[in-house]
Amino acid sequence: MLVGAGADRMQTGMQRAFGKVIGIAAQLKKNQSVFEVFVNKSGVEAAKDALKGANQRLPFDSSIGVTELKKE
Repeated sequence: MLVGAGADRMQTGMQRAFGKVIGIAAQLKKNQSVFEVFVNKSGVEAAKDALKGANQRLPFDSSIGVTELKKE
């Protein structure tokens, strides 16, 4: 394909791309936590919003659970 200003060389596209996958970054089991956030009661909604944004970038279905910690 000869495209571009001047068209003085051939474009190879991804034919000679550099780099290759060398492994898996993380292996997760079912119901394993990926993120944990500890906030005060006033910050729960902000933390949920932040986790929703992070969940959209993960390549799997996920859910957000809220657990109240008891003070001793």
